[in-house]
Amino acid sequence: MRAYLRNASPEQYLVVAVVISVAICAVFTQIGFLRFGSFAVMAAVLVASDVVVYLLMKLGVVKSSLDR
Repeated sequence: MRAYLRNASPEQYLVVAVVISVAICAVFTQIGFLRFGSFAVMAAVLVASDVVVYLLMKLGVVKSSLDR
């Protein structure tokens, strides 16, 4: 996984991050003290944060692995 993300474009990074975020939401909804809303709310928050990181990569504020 690390080697894949080392050579990943911002778009590929976004896809992997969204998949991981949805998986985290699926697990957290089953554990009461980790839940911070419904599945949809948690997924929206985590995916929105992934999109923000993607936009920052595209703007050059955060370096993607291809820019290093």
